[in-house]
Order: sequence, then structure tokens, then C-alpha cells
Amino acid sequence: MIVGEGTAYPLAQSKPQPDPTDMNEQIGPHQMQGGLFWFGKTFYDGEGWTGTGGLGYFDPATASYHLYAPPEIAGWSVSAILVEPDCLWLALYRRGEYGNYPGGLLRWDRNTQTVRRWEMPWIATGMARSGDAIYLGLTNGIAALRGDRVVSYFVDRSGAGQYRMAVRN
Repeated sequence: MIVGEGTAYPLAQSKPQPDPTDMNEQIGPHQMQGGLFWFGKTFYDGEGWTGTGGLGYFDPATASYHLYAPPEIAGWSVSAILVEPDCLWLALYRRGEYGNYPGGLLRWDRNTQTVRRWEMPWIATGMARSGDAIYLGLTNGIAALRGDRVVSYFVDRSGAGQYRMAVRN
């Protein structure tokens, strides 16, 4: 829900499937860009609750939501977002009854609304760009996407007590 100037703007829920689950979609990770409030949707998927993954933005000038639901994101929540002029980067994960599970990294092209996805066995909690790389803060280290390759790193301590970044295999 977005609240502004004393008015609340609740996020519309996706239409429920023909089963007894309740939809519980919420605004997840978010970023302001170009006067728009971009966000990824998040939802708990278990114990009678579910949702449909997606992304969108809230336009304060018109007080309206604009939602997108590419099929590649439908079963996933968004754990991190990076908004760039031509695309959105979304880290995906499943929030379930028995824990959280990684769903990879997704690039959504803002002009063509096409998707590209990279598999990742880690959950990202933050993203930033530096030069030609997208850096992802993970629950257990850091990863970098350069070109088509995602490499994960962790902090290692040598026998002499010095810390270094080591590539995770």
C-alpha cells in the first residue's frame, strides 16, 4: 500500500485461482526512478496463502498503479530490484512454508517487455551497478554478473588471519 497526502492506495491483488487459497501480494523491494515508484511484488506461498509474482510502478502524478506480470516471474517473489533507464533487474525467490528458495536473476526490458533470466543458487537481497557489472548482495556473500556469467564470492580468512574475497565454486 502506498500512502500519500493522507490518502492510501492499496495494491490490487491478482485474481485468485479456483482453490481455497487467499492472495497476499505486497509491495516488496522498490526504487524511485524518473518520478515513478518502481517495485517488485512479494508474497508468502504456503499455509493457505499465495500470490502471483510481478513488477510495476506507482505514478504519484496520476495516483495509479501500472502492473506487469511476465510468465517467467509468476511463481516468484522479488527479493531485490535495480531500476535502470532501459530495464529492471529483479532477483527472485520463493517465500514458502519450509523456507526461502532462490529463483535466479531476471532482466526485464522496459521497451520490449521481454525477459532474460540467469539461474542462481543464492538469494540476493540487494543490487547495484558498477561499470559493466551488476553486483548482488547475497544472504551468504556477493555475486557479480558480467556479460552472461554470474560469479559468486565469499569472505575467506587465511591461516595468517587476513581476509580476502574468494570465488565460490
